[in-house]
Amino acid sequence: MFEDLFASGRGRPSVPADVIATVIVLQALEGLSDRQAVRRLETDIAWKAAAGLALSDESFYSTVLVGGRSYATVRARSGSSTL
Repeated sequence: MFEDLFASGRGRPSVPADVIATVIVLQALEGLSDRQAVRRLETDIAWKAAAGLALSDESFYSTVLVGGRSYATVRARSGSSTL
């Protein structure tokens, strides 16, 4: 019914939660800013492997990390153990 309104290739694809969580953990371990962490994901093969991404997979905007942290914080405060 709405396929013509939401043709493929429009908008940005979502980033899997496990990828965001992995980058946030690596970011905390390295003491990096959001932009530095995303840049590291783009350039460091070890980070891509840890996040379960292929070498050809594109990265995401650093603002995705802000949203991921906010979501995890809200879930933790509500007492939910699932993301």
